[in-house]
Amino acid sequence: MFKRTALVAVSALGIGVLSALPSNAADVPVEGPFRTASLVTSPATATIGTAVTAVVKVGSSCANDGAAAGGDTLQVFASYTTQIDSAPAGTNLAGNSIDIVNVAGTATVPAGYANTNSTTVRGASNAWNGYRNTVQASCTNADGPQTAYASISFTPDVAGTYVVVLLPLGSTSGAVTWTVVASAIGAVTAADSTSIINAGAAVAGVADATVSAARTASADTQAASIVVTAKNAAGTDRTAVTALTATISGPGTLGIGTVAGVAGIVATGRAVTGAAGSNVVAVFPDGSSGVATITISAGTTVLATETVTFYGAVASLSATVTKYSLADDAGATAFAVVSAKDAAGVAVPIAAGDGAAETTNGVFSDAAGDVAGTVNVLLDPAADTLGVKTTPWKYLPGGVDSGLSVDLSVVVADAVAAGTSAHVVTMTTDKSSYAPGEKITLTVSGKDASGNILADGAQGLFAAAPTSSTSLGGTLPVANPALVNGSKTYTLYAPLASGTVVIAGTSTSAAAETVSATFTVEGGALQSAAEAASDAAAEAIDAANAATDAANLAAEAADAATVAAEEARDAADAATAAVEELATQVATLMASLKAQITTLANTVAKIAKKVKA
Repeated sequence: MFKRTALVAVSALGIGVLSALPSNAADVPVEGPFRTASLVTSPATATIGTAVTAVVKVGSSCANDGAAAGGDTLQVFASYTTQIDSAPAGTNLAGNSIDIVNVAGTATVPAGYANTNSTTVRGASNAWNGYRNTVQASCTNADGPQTAYASISFTPDVAGTYVVVLLPLGSTSGAVTWTVVASAIGAVTAADSTSIINAGAAVAGVADATVSAARTASADTQAASIVVTAKNAAGTDRTAVTALTATISGPGTLGIGTVAGVAGIVATGRAVTGAAGSNVVAVFPDGSSGVATITISAGTTVLATETVTFYGAVASLSATVTKYSLADDAGATAFAVVSAKDAAGVAVPIAAGDGAAETTNGVFSDAAGDVAGTVNVLLDPAADTLGVKTTPWKYLPGGVDSGLSVDLSVVVADAVAAGTSAHVVTMTTDKSSYAPGEKITLTVSGKDASGNILADGAQGLFAAAPTSSTSLGGTLPVANPALVNGSKTYTLYAPLASGTVVIAGTSTSAAAETVSATFTVEGGALQSAAEAASDAAAEAIDAANAATDAANLAAEAADAATVAAEEARDAADAATAAVEELATQVATLMASLKAQITTLANTVAKIAKKVKA
């Protein structure tokens, strides 16, 4: 009785602690009588509308609550209430909006965890004096410690910060807090969403299929189904709350529905919008042929585009023979690929058995390995049927002659055995002259005695591999080149030196002819060096001759200058003498003039004197 009274008192005290608990209580282990608590995992972020979960670890020590042998009852020592202590404005979550994930009365614990000496249960409603969100750890043995785990979760309804408190019942101190910041839901994106198209009403595919369908109009037989999974950048699947719109360009109509009801989707138009969660777009033929493009959007965001090809009746056939030349030995084979198109030029799938080839020169028949829109035809002529063989392949859908056919032409030639068959071998280059290092394309060809190109495959054309007179880059032909349509090409590179190059080999024909290809290389490095040296020598000779001429001219100019100098000296001497003579004459004349002036002055003086007298 004393223990029960004490327990009730402790429980009441725990309630008082809850009412006074601060919103910023620290996230630390609870230290109380025999008990601890901590958060093992506690996500710090969440998204509106998506539950967020934490794992709580609680512990205590078990004690014997009764002495009757075999009838002991176990006291619950580890019991905690959980509540939302604070939340953003506008939330509809109450303080007790916490879900204890473990089901009451069971030993269920979070995945990856295991209890010790304890069973985790969820407290019943109104347990512990009204606290309905209670994690209880009940001992499974009377003695020893216990450890238990529980998951607690809530779903944020508005953006902001939520604080969840784990409060120990019967303790007077400590609590554990879990803070979660919730953000708005990200919009769906094309990069994170997926779209898968399959033929008919198939929705189980994991990758896109190439879909072709007959154009015959139908409003309830699906040509294709497109399953869209709408996700946001966080990878959250938003399909259930996303409304899709789909439009079609080209032929066809659309319907929209759910995966569960895909078989019942019918065509409703060329643009359809479904309710949230309707993520299957069905495509239907409308009687026209061509390529239909379906665009699927969430609001203004285009999540995907898919295509479906609608075709009509076959209007034309074409064929490509993948091996043109066959040997004349029974069993040699080749394939012709036959394709079909409707009147609008749209490819129409045809299958093995929808046609037949007619020939008297071997077996021509449909073969396996078809791809969409084509059929492979096996060509297998009999021996000794040399020459070009043209065989019609008729389109017989369902065994009925459509009136359409296409010719399959092959060459049947002698099978060449080295050294025994008469044949013609040629070896040619794509040009007759090359620059140093330039690419060379060498072609080796073979024909049989009748002039037909040799059969595809290795043919013994040469007694030994051909050789070159000058080392070349690349690989020379082999003795038994693998021919395709009668020839084989090799890529070589011209040498750096100039000159003539000959590639030659001996054929295996009865005449054992020499087969060769000849070309020249111009402007090689050695030739260029020699020409450069020759040019330099010629220039040096020209320079020496020019120097000699200049020296001769300089000597002649010096002689002329000497003569001119001597003549100038003589002229100067003559000029000096003439000046001296002239000076003498001037002096004489001046003296005479002076005497005359004196005489005249004396005469005038005399006359004046007489006049005055």
